[in-house]
Amino acid sequence: MRTGLIILTTLLLMAGGWGLLSAQNNVLDELPENLVPSDLDNRFYLDEVERETLERIPNDEPRFFEKENRSLSVTAKRNLGEGQFHEFETGFSDDFEAKIMQAGLEEDRQGGFSKIQQISSKDDNPFFKNAEVEAGTTSETDSNTETELSFPQFPAFNLEPQNPEEELEELAEQEEQAESTGNPFAIESETKSPAFQPEVESTDSQMPVFSLTPQATKTNNAPSTGASNNFSAGRFEPAPWSELTVKGPVTPSVAARWVNKGVLNVGQPTECELQVRNISATPVHDFLIDTVLPSHVELISSAPEVSLNEGQLTWQVDHLKADEQLSFKVVFIPHQRGPLMAEAHIRFSSMTAAAFHVEEPMLKLALEGAQKVMIGESATQVISIMNPGTGVAQNVVIHAEIPEGLEHAQGKNVALPVGSLNPGEKRRIRLPLVCIAGGTQELKVSAVAESGLTEVATTSVDVVAPELALLAEGPRLRFVGRTATYRLTVNNIGSAESSNVRLLHKVPEGFDFVQADKGGKFNADSRVVQWFVGRLEPGQTTEVQVQLEATALGAGIQRFAAVSDQATRTEATVETDVDGTPSLVLEILDLDDPVEVGRETAYEIRVRNVGSKAAQQVEVKCDLPEGIAFKAARGPSAHKQADNTIFFRPLPQLPAGETAIFRVHVVGNLAGKQNVSVELKSRDDEEPLVYQEQTRYYQD
Repeated sequence: MRTGLIILTTLLLMAGGWGLLSAQNNVLDELPENLVPSDLDNRFYLDEVERETLERIPNDEPRFFEKENRSLSVTAKRNLGEGQFHEFETGFSDDFEAKIMQAGLEEDRQGGFSKIQQISSKDDNPFFKNAEVEAGTTSETDSNTETELSFPQFPAFNLEPQNPEEELEELAEQEEQAESTGNPFAIESETKSPAFQPEVESTDSQMPVFSLTPQATKTNNAPSTGASNNFSAGRFEPAPWSELTVKGPVTPSVAARWVNKGVLNVGQPTECELQVRNISATPVHDFLIDTVLPSHVELISSAPEVSLNEGQLTWQVDHLKADEQLSFKVVFIPHQRGPLMAEAHIRFSSMTAAAFHVEEPMLKLALEGAQKVMIGESATQVISIMNPGTGVAQNVVIHAEIPEGLEHAQGKNVALPVGSLNPGEKRRIRLPLVCIAGGTQELKVSAVAESGLTEVATTSVDVVAPELALLAEGPRLRFVGRTATYRLTVNNIGSAESSNVRLLHKVPEGFDFVQADKGGKFNADSRVVQWFVGRLEPGQTTEVQVQLEATALGAGIQRFAAVSDQATRTEATVETDVDGTPSLVLEILDLDDPVEVGRETAYEIRVRNVGSKAAQQVEVKCDLPEGIAFKAARGPSAHKQADNTIFFRPLPQLPAGETAIFRVHVVGNLAGKQNVSVELKSRDDEEPLVYQEQTRYYQD
């Protein structure tokens, strides 16, 4: 009777693919070269039965033997590429009716391959499940008796053998290609171990602990291992991912797997453990695990203890450190035969950290140029700008603020684009300037980069220049017809001599030039008096005078200036008010003299302003004696009679040089000499003017 067990399991491993395990008594079964047996000794038995270690025939394809096997549970692993792995376990009883038990996996059969799709995150070792089924009867195996067995159907595998040496060479080429690409996110393993290696057999029946550290290197085909005579759990090295160095950004990742701690039988309690591990180099926070159990499962207990809410258990953890592992246990009773799917949904918040190197651009500014310059000469400055930093200074622009004593072709605000400055780069830029005024001139230059980086430099330029000080003196008030003398004093208060010094005087309207000393000449067309002084040493002073006559009323502004070849124009002014006085002259004329008694005659009164200013409120009054009778009056203003006195209304003003004429008509009644009196008053005169005219009246 021939008893055979075929067990298929799939697990991901970075160094190579773990393969298919087949156990069959006295029957040869070929295994592909790219598949290797997993931890064969992880088996669970329903009762104590003598067990003999499986053997492998030397120099031949893998063969497995076992004399007594009532129930066997084996781990199988498969490499899915891209650093992804899957694990599951399957168990058979001796009636071979057990189904394959998987957790978190899906199968897709395609053309001689078994494609197992990953459900959890990328770099984890997600789900791990043991299935143990006990049969009702036990049959002993014998090498002389054979029985036809009905094995479960497993997914197909690629059965093409491959030379181990070719696989090693291909793996080496892939590693060299990965190194040449210079991937910044490459994960380096400091210790590389073979997929499996002969060791002393171990009797430890506990589930092996797998390193869940992620491996980012892609491995398509793993090298085949050499043949040996014995297989045991202790012969397999841990996965070669235990010590890794991560370069570049670290992304948080959590791996979880289910582990069955007992036998899954309908109506019997069993324990499952959910193992969760942080396989990244950064901690995760607000860790939340939602476990969903099928409706045909009865929850007995959980550790840590949480309550069942609508078929869901929820554990909450504050944080999970890097490489930290937690276990959550669930004891339950299944009430239905068949596959049992346990789900675990994990949520967490995390921080992704990455190390970058930050460069810093800098600006250094300096000014070079003459510090002492004669006025009128060039004061060009050279601007040196440098980037002493480690980053590129983008779009650098130099701004220069030109003081009043210096002049640039672009004005007082000059912008000089520089562009970008690489680290350590230095440039020199000319700033042409001309001195136009003496004294200390402060030049400010600033450099601004695109990032807001600013650097400021200043320099002082001492502009040497002669400076002329001009003092003008003269009367503040003159009357029309009077002369006014003006004195000009010029002093060189600068630090250099001044040559070709000239003094100028602009004569305003209302004044006439009379004379000037020291060779002063008057130009009637331009009304300018000019003196040529010549050279003035620093601190030297000279003085000139000019005499003018006031000819018109008003304010006359006398303008003076001192100029030279080097110094700027210096000006001074003197304001002279020209005023006048009214001067009234009174005349009275008798038109007939002598005059017959009874005949009409007239007196003419003339008021003339011979002054330089208009007379205000000019008033005329005429007094007649007893022998003369008033007949009529005419004049520039109305009149009125009171007894023998005639009053003329006051004139508002009588301009200078004008004459007002008044006439008074009378008739003589008595013979003899008669005196007519006229009185003249104005606002400008404190005392009135009185004048009398004598006329002889006769009678035949």
